[in-house]
Amino acid sequence: MKHKITYILTTAVITLTAFYIGRNAAPTHTTTKTIHTMPEKVDLSDSKQFDYIDTFLGSITDWNTDGKEMAIMTKDGYELYLNKQASIYQSDLKQYIGMKEFASWNVDGNILTITTSDGNTYTFDK
Repeated sequence: MKHKITYILTTAVITLTAFYIGRNAAPTHTTTKTIHTMPEKVDLSDSKQFDYIDTFLGSITDWNTDGKEMAIMTKDGYELYLNKQASIYQSDLKQYIGMKEFASWNVDGNILTITTSDGNTYTFDK
């Protein structure tokens, strides 16, 4: 019985000692980080918004897209994901064609014709 009581007391002392050491070793101050939020419409004539966007674009180290989702990696280790919610461009105003969209292409002299999987055709002059 004495061994059991000694064992319980020893375990309690070790547990409480570990708890108090951990409590005293933890940081006691809090840090505050300012989070910038951008308005829905960006006004580049506003110098604060322009500087914020310029700083953000300068921190991008890598980006990938498949036409529906975009992944951005920044210098400070953040990984951002953007999902396409609506098509705001007409198909003839498209700025790029994703590799998965290619159905076929044809080179005829100085003209490159690309057909996408949705049936649209894009023609480029050399």
